[in-house]
Amino acid sequence: VRPGLVLWAKYDFWHHHLSSLQRARVPLFLISASFRVDQPFFRWFGGSWRRMLGLFTHLFVQDERSKELLEGVGVRNVTVSGDTRFDRVTAIVAEARALPIARAFRKASELPVVVAGSTWSADEELLAKAAQGRAVRLVAVPHEPVPEALERIEQAFPAPVVRWSFAEERMDTPAPAHMPPEQDPLHARTLLVDRMGLLANLYREGDLAYVGGGFTDGIHSILEAAAWGRPVIFGPRHRKFPEAAGLIAAGGGFEVRDANTLSATLHQLLDDPASLKAASQAAARFVRDHTGATDRVAGHLLRALSAQGLQEGH
Repeated sequence: VRPGLVLWAKYDFWHHHLSSLQRARVPLFLISASFRVDQPFFRWFGGSWRRMLGLFTHLFVQDERSKELLEGVGVRNVTVSGDTRFDRVTAIVAEARALPIARAFRKASELPVVVAGSTWSADEELLAKAAQGRAVRLVAVPHEPVPEALERIEQAFPAPVVRWSFAEERMDTPAPAHMPPEQDPLHARTLLVDRMGLLANLYREGDLAYVGGGFTDGIHSILEAAAWGRPVIFGPRHRKFPEAAGLIAAGGGFEVRDANTLSATLHQLLDDPASLKAASQAAARFVRDHTGATDRVAGHLLRALSAQGLQEGH
């Protein structure tokens, strides 16, 4: 196989792959990259890492700081293009399909809804504590919907808890005449999602979002929620994710460190409609203002293909 060009995304740098591509004279482009001063590329012992940077035909980075770091070690073939993930989440919103169960759950009560996505046990412990005594409903989407995680959430989150799969079965069955609302599973306090692949579209049914991972190895995608114009709450481990600091600075992101700060943030947003509206607008604006990376990268790549005589018809 001899590719016309290779796109290398973000973070993983494999020397043997990169050097093989250079020896084969295959144009190699790094896209959506973000660099930090503490990475090996910029340390005294990072000579071999810096040599890998020299193997790229061109590097597209997310921000000016990354470009400055690269130029500081002699890498000049750099363009600040932004992050293509902003375009991806914007497309998800534009192409979203309806989720009748989530919509019915949302409409079953006037209480605010928090969508808790990609959660781990540490996130769930905080959410359970912060939700105690608060008039709020939850859509819980564990990162790994294995039996242990599902049972843990059923025990800890506000009751009654209904699983998505059960609600799905009930929606396919006509409800008994005159069934009291409290017996309708979609009137539950917590909707526990035991299905994969739904999260990006579920955020639309929440008033705000909590995204997990910030108390383990790092936050999961906060942009999926922000693209829907939902304020996003997350834990403190987000140093490797520049979009988190950007969303906080924009007013649409909120870092919490324990159950008390989570409870205070919920109070700030859910008990003050003006604050919730401002944060929602800030989240949507943050995503909107950072779109366009895909077109910028694509334009450069098309010019490179043309120069190589690799476009269709050559």
